[in-house]
Amino acid sequence: MGLVSRVVENPRAVADEIAANRPDALRVVKERLRDDADDEARERAEAAAFARLHERYVDDIRRARTGEEAEDEASDG
Repeated sequence: MGLVSRVVENPRAVADEIAANRPDALRVVKERLRDDADDEARERAEAAAFARLHERYVDDIRRARTGEEAEDEASDG
């Protein structure tokens, strides 16, 4: 948190916000950050990884953008 504490007032809030993301998304970001392949190979791997995440969560993304509730949330009432 050293660098983050120099950029934001509350680095713990940033860490909490990052940790609240889906584990598989965090894993992809971590893998991409640690990738030491050449630029072109990293870009291909990144595009493929984020395309898989997008495909997996496309409905969640749409709901977040439209403010729509998930079907299981809407039927709980």
